[in-house]
Parts: sequence; C-alpha cells; structure tokens
Amino acid sequence: AGICVSNFDPNLMERGVIASPGCIKLVKGALAVVRKVRYFKGALKSGTKFHVSIGHNTVMATVTFWGAREIAERLRNTEYCDTMD
Repeated sequence: AGICVSNFDPNLMERGVIASPGCIKLVKGALAVVRKVRYFKGALKSGTKFHVSIGHNTVMATVTFWGAREIAERLRNTEYCDTMD
C-alpha cells in the first residue's frame, strides 16, 4: 500500500516505513529458508557476503548455510556446512 503526500520533495526520501514508536525492531541476525535462484551461476558458500532484501530495505549480510542434513552432520563432527548445493 502507499500514500500520496502533496508538496513533498521526493529527493528527500526514496522509500520509507510509517509505524508507531517502538513497533519496528532492529534485527542483528535471522533464520530463513532459502533456495538458490536457478539463474545465479556463482557458488553459495558460508561466510560470503550477499545483499539481503526485506521489504524495501537491502543490506549486506554474511551468510551461513545449514539445514536438516547439515545439522545431522554437525552433530557427528561439529562442523558447519560451507557450501549450499
């Protein structure tokens, strides 16, 4: 959804979020289910930095890939998965 604000200089703000004070929390880490986009030909390795977009915001994030198979492997040898298939 969007709103139109008259007499507002669009150069002052590209996109924004309106919310009550204290409603939006900052996040330093997150868990997400991800799938590789088939058009992306590069390697996806843990420790690599990627652009991560949520809503209209994009930030650089260092990723660590793991899942059910990797959790079982980690329980066996206490190492994390360094590449996503």
